[in-house]
Amino acid sequence: MAKYRLLYASYLEKYKDVIEFTRNQLIETSRFQQRDIHPWSLPEHRLNHTLLVLRNSLLLAKNRKVDVDVVALAAILHDVAFYSPERMRARMHSMQYYEDTVSEEVLSKRARNLYREHTRYS
Repeated sequence: MAKYRLLYASYLEKYKDVIEFTRNQLIETSRFQQRDIHPWSLPEHRLNHTLLVLRNSLLLAKNRKVDVDVVALAAILHDVAFYSPERMRARMHSMQYYEDTVSEEVLSKRARNLYREHTRYS
């Protein structure tokens, strides 16, 4: 596990400018967020989430035949547009499509509720 910590630390250093860019984008675009903000949607939480995604992605990628730099950059940038108005519209369209096309027989009521909660806070 120590080698993965070293790997994670090395990628934090290697891509510190990209991480800083992501942090700034999250803070700057968070003004588009609705006023009833859930703690999971705060910029600080989104950045912590991004760093956990980076760590887990590196753990998975290291033992596979992939370009670890591509994996690292994808992990760091995956939520960079989290607060963008386009993303908010896309989420609404996704939810409407889901409600219009997925029947109760396909997924349980619990699964539908989980989807609604995920699209609300993610």
